[in-house]
Amino acid sequence: MKIRSIPHLISQGFISFFRNGAMTTASIAVLIFCMILPGTFFLLIDNIDRFLEGIDDLYVINAYVMNGAGEEDIRGIEEQISKIEHVSAYTQVTSDEGLEALKERAPSIKEILNRYDSETNPVPHTFKVEFSDFDEVHSIIRDLNAITGIDEVKSQISVYEGANRLKSLFRVIGIWIMVILFVVAILVIMNTVKLTVYSRRQEIAIMRYIGATSAFVIAPFIVEGVIIGIVSAVIALGIQFCLYEITVDMVGTYGGTAILGSFVNDYLVIIALAFLAIGIFSGVVASSICVKKHLNV
Repeated sequence: MKIRSIPHLISQGFISFFRNGAMTTASIAVLIFCMILPGTFFLLIDNIDRFLEGIDDLYVINAYVMNGAGEEDIRGIEEQISKIEHVSAYTQVTSDEGLEALKERAPSIKEILNRYDSETNPVPHTFKVEFSDFDEVHSIIRDLNAITGIDEVKSQISVYEGANRLKSLFRVIGIWIMVILFVVAILVIMNTVKLTVYSRRQEIAIMRYIGATSAFVIAPFIVEGVIIGIVSAVIALGIQFCLYEITVDMVGTYGGTAILGSFVNDYLVIIALAFLAIGIFSGVVASSICVKKHLNV
């Protein structure tokens, strides 16, 4: 196939694209679903990760000391915490520091909190125990609960585990939906290309008779599949953007900060490339299979 014939082959691909209106539309519709659904699950999973990153003290376990514990008791507790395996660091928050921090976090009840002094302060002395591996959290919590003088142990592990279960569920559902829709898209595109092959059967026979190469015969059908994939990717990207922006407006902000990430800044490039890859790959594969099956080239 000569370079000067490439514009002709591309133009033939566009002619084929517009020739089979109904089947081409069906191919594009299926491919759009094949892109949008996995894209939606990807956005869900990534925003769950962003949600986890925004949680205060996600990698911190709060160990509250019993009321009435003296300085010697607290030093003994600190010594035992320092010996716990998998603890990366820890800090102490005294009762007075905890009360002041509570006043800053809850200004609406600051007047009530101001009534407490060092003798009546209800906020317990707290050890903030840091870790780096969530797999060891339960072990650390068990060791902290075993320390005499520790009244209560709290962590965000339940939030983390719940979010991870959601992520795993979304990931499995997304993969299966994408596989099913991908197979359907391949079949629909194959039928679209098959119609083009049938409508051009006499032209193809003449080209073979005068010695046209297999590449010259196949190229327009591959181009048609690629065009279907690219058009689908562009439309799917526009729909995905609109759906995401609607969701962002519905979810709103928390503390003046957007809860969901920015589509343009955080996701546009990666989703655009993914959609193009899915579309072009689907078009090329479907066209190649169909051409080889019906033209024996």
